[in-house]
Amino acid sequence: MDVLAALRLNPPLAEGIRRFGFRRWYERELIFSHVYLALAIVALAGLLGSIELFSEASLMGKLIYTAFVCICAAVVFFAVQGYLLALSAAESIANQARCARCQTYGQLELTGHSAVAVHVRCRKCGHGWVMHT
Repeated sequence: MDVLAALRLNPPLAEGIRRFGFRRWYERELIFSHVYLALAIVALAGLLGSIELFSEASLMGKLIYTAFVCICAAVVFFAVQGYLLALSAAESIANQARCARCQTYGQLELTGHSAVAVHVRCRKCGHGWVMHT
């Protein structure tokens, strides 16, 4: 999860629930995960454009295009990794956001947190549980 923490654009779950509420935090997490996907698409377009121009370039141009292809490939790799990690983490947390007692989704109140868990309580019925991050 250290990679995900380095790639995180949205605040962590406990701070996000405190600042925005769970539903808005989750919405922001999905939006930011799709920013990684958009970055990957743009970098992929740059990579494919460089490959297309490679055959017609001079020796110096070929060196520049080779460097650009390597840079774009690295950006695509890390952007796709960030997208998949952020999306899977958000979905994992979202699957824990339903109250077991009254089945209300996302109406959470933060009661405490640690490095690996967030203690929440349902705003509708007061039932408490632990969400693992």
